[in-house]
Amino acid sequence: MATGVNHVDVLLVADAGDPHGTTVDARLQAMGARTLRLNLSDLHSRSLISRDGALDIAEEGSWSRLDRETTVWWFRAGSARWPEGTEADEQQLITDEAPAVLVGGLRAAGVRWVDDPDAIRQAELKLSQLAVAAALGIATPRWTATATNDPVAARQFAGGHAPGIAEPLRDLIADAHYGQSSARVRRVHTG
Repeated sequence: MATGVNHVDVLLVADAGDPHGTTVDARLQAMGARTLRLNLSDLHSRSLISRDGALDIAEEGSWSRLDRETTVWWFRAGSARWPEGTEADEQQLITDEAPAVLVGGLRAAGVRWVDDPDAIRQAELKLSQLAVAAALGIATPRWTATATNDPVAARQFAGGHAPGIAEPLRDLIADAHYGQSSARVRRVHTG
């Protein structure tokens, strides 16, 4: 590692082209914060070294350090990328391991989280959240009683109220915008 290491006050986990991340980054820098922007697609082009309560990240010969004094703003982690010519099995390995490398390295460094990715993942479990809401007496949509991947059960549930709407259980609209999913909401005819 190079001798000159820049300490990072705030790591923004967001795609480079994300306008919300750009605005947050600009505001933090205007307040004097030393920021670094990173996401899963950056891992193939940057070196990471996790050791002794710190995560060091290099880009073009310049090193940045994240540690227990660093706050992480987790917005959109993006998707892992790999060098051209990477074999399919290695691509899958990179895709599967990239979140563990980034999140594990950040946890080992002892960073503070604004939006902990595990808490976000829990909050995105729509069926679980709706069950908690129903148990607390909060009104929930009628469909919460039936979530299925069985077309026959879906038609029975729709009960002739055609057309129905099939939708994902996660918020994939934003993810699709950033290239993470090809899932779509679509009309379903029940008759």
